[in-house]
Amino acid sequence: MELSETYKAASDVISTEMDGESVLMHVAKGKYFSLNETGSVIWKKLEEGPLTLGQMIEAIQAEFEVEADQCQKDLEGLIKTMMKKGVLEKVS
Repeated sequence: MELSETYKAASDVISTEMDGESVLMHVAKGKYFSLNETGSVIWKKLEEGPLTLGQMIEAIQAEFEVEADQCQKDLEGLIKTMMKKGVLEKVS
């Protein structure tokens, strides 16, 4: 994945926060998806508008002590999972 690739929250997903985690519901599919504290940071930012992978890495590093390489690797896994679940869409 390239740092400039941009992603956005799917329009048919609603979310709420519970105990520091985000719980997402894909309305069309009727399925739930939960995010841990780290994923929740990204989701909150995505609710404000599209983000590049680079911006996601910056957001995580602003909240947590993590090396950029490890952060990117973990985020790429999360992005792939979220796209597979239909809660995240690639913009460019």
